[in-house]
Amino acid sequence: MTDKVVVLKMVPYLDVSALRRFAVLGTTSCRARVLELYGTGNAPRKIADLLLALKEAKDKGRLVVVTSQCSSGAVVPGSYAVNKELEQIGVVPALVMTTEVPVRPPPSPPRAL
Repeated sequence: MTDKVVVLKMVPYLDVSALRRFAVLGTTSCRARVLELYGTGNAPRKIADLLLALKEAKDKGRLVVVTSQCSSGAVVPGSYAVNKELEQIGVVPALVMTTEVPVRPPPSPPRAL
């Protein structure tokens, strides 16, 4: 677990080229990315640059987790074509976890009494 995490909310008309620059260039200071996608893990269909950037981040050993923007429900692996592509490059579906779960800092070690 790391505290060097960035949460990215997927919105319509997102500037994917800027997101790609961040995903690739931000890897020295950011160990993990949490993507908040639509519904059960859906994203815009034209995200080839984003998929490439996430693959590059994964290839550099960075963790990429997908959560849902919905207040209830789960990210369902393979439920959409984009979701399947994310799974193929090694993006981790958060399933029923909220965004805060993969973002929380590591627990402190137990203190001696």
